[in-house]
Amino acid sequence: MKNIFTLFFFIGNILLSQYAQEIRNKFINLIFVVVIIITPNLPAQINDSCLAEINGAPKGQPGNIQDNMFHSLAIDPKNENIVYAGTETNGIFKTTDGGKSWSRLRRGLKCTFMQTGYSQIFDITVDPKNSQILYAATVNGPGPTGNMLYPSNSAGVYKSIDGGKTWRQKVQGFTNTYTIYVLIDSTNTNRIYAALGGVKSTFSMTPNIFYEGGIFLSNDAGESWVPLILPPGVNTNIFVDVVIRGTDQKILYASGQLHRDDAPIAYGLIKSTDGGTTWGIINPLGTIIYGFDVYKKDANIIYGHDSSQQRRVHKSTNGGTTWTLIPNTSFYGTIRIHPRDSSIIFYTGFHNLRKSINGLQSSVTVYEDSSLTSSQQMLDIEISESNPSVVWACAKGYYLYKSTDGGNSFVKITAMRDSIYKAAVGVNAELAPIPQQFTLDQNFPNPFNPSTTIRFSIPTKEKILIRVIDLMGREVEILTNKIFEAGNHEIKFSPKSETSGIYFAQLTSGGKTFTTKMVFIK
Repeated sequence: MKNIFTLFFFIGNILLSQYAQEIRNKFINLIFVVVIIITPNLPAQINDSCLAEINGAPKGQPGNIQDNMFHSLAIDPKNENIVYAGTETNGIFKTTDGGKSWSRLRRGLKCTFMQTGYSQIFDITVDPKNSQILYAATVNGPGPTGNMLYPSNSAGVYKSIDGGKTWRQKVQGFTNTYTIYVLIDSTNTNRIYAALGGVKSTFSMTPNIFYEGGIFLSNDAGESWVPLILPPGVNTNIFVDVVIRGTDQKILYASGQLHRDDAPIAYGLIKSTDGGTTWGIINPLGTIIYGFDVYKKDANIIYGHDSSQQRRVHKSTNGGTTWTLIPNTSFYGTIRIHPRDSSIIFYTGFHNLRKSINGLQSSVTVYEDSSLTSSQQMLDIEISESNPSVVWACAKGYYLYKSTDGGNSFVKITAMRDSIYKAAVGVNAELAPIPQQFTLDQNFPNPFNPSTTIRFSIPTKEKILIRVIDLMGREVEILTNKIFEAGNHEIKFSPKSETSGIYFAQLTSGGKTFTTKMVFIK
């Protein structure tokens, strides 16, 4: 199988004249698609795991929403100084000192297609009994699980058992990997819920294939998942929010809405009182609830905004059996009820944070960020359970805000996106251990144009020779021939030739030689 591409390549060059460069390139690109489909190991080299820690796309460049927000904030339930923030393509940030310094957590997260970054971190949950255990719900694609060809291969639920230092993907049993929320049953922390959106594929080779979502349950701490039976049609929606409440952790609420034109109808708020075995739709009459929150001390108290253009606010005090419309109040963003006082409520405006102390009968702006642009908005707000005087919020552009006075005032503490490329003080890259052996990683991207990155690891200080050779074994270029310190290193290669072809990167050091194949498409 490994020689299939070589055969196709030479046949193409024989059949097509040297004056038909454009036709030849199209032929070669088609062959690459065929090779990717029929060669099982090539897609794994593309996006099964990250070949090195990646910063994501350069700041300011279009595409892949790389300059957008944290989708998720999570505060350790036992320690208000430990906070996690999820990003679009740059992994997860963590602080253990209340935001004074941050570290980046990426190890084990699979890369997006062609090694451009990481899947979007939509939700992070910390185990209430063991702070070293975390789950993250991630999105990329959408598409199926287990198919290396799809960008979605990098998404789904991830689990860490060491405080976020390393992560392992947990998707066995999922129908797709468009994972929006993940919840832990505090009475049985092996019991985990995950919400998957029902969406169409955006992968260009198989567009508009629909993948059903739903709410999935794991009884073995994420090792395997089974779908719960929802009201008809709900598994075609994406989830706006999912919460678990009650002293016995049997009460679940979730709200679903449309994703573009992927589904025919939005179903709004659903509820289960038996741990997800049975569900019912509980919207107010004549409308549906999108954004909502449920009081932690009383699962009957719900606040939520509806799907109308005005985003009117409704309240229920009996678990959704009946609803009361709160007049002259509306919001479009995230709502959070104080964990100890249901009359204190926070919610996000477009560029501001608002607080109510009387159950949304009135509210005041407690922070406004006038520096945010029209494409940036407040996204998430979280209250510390262990110390509710600490409140965190975030906005698109990776802006973070913190309050230490119960949300009466906020301080903008960092713009994390800037730190990635400007190495701002107080944000530290995760330190990598010294390698235990020589390795020459597969170059990425591969296939490539116009350049590719070659990474290698050495356990001791060594003189390293890396040269590029062609199919005939002829030397094309010497990339480096010098002494390197122990650690992980990288070097770039850009072919001088304008003809597509196969090259080999060959690393030699101390009598050891390593080789990897590289494919250039012009």
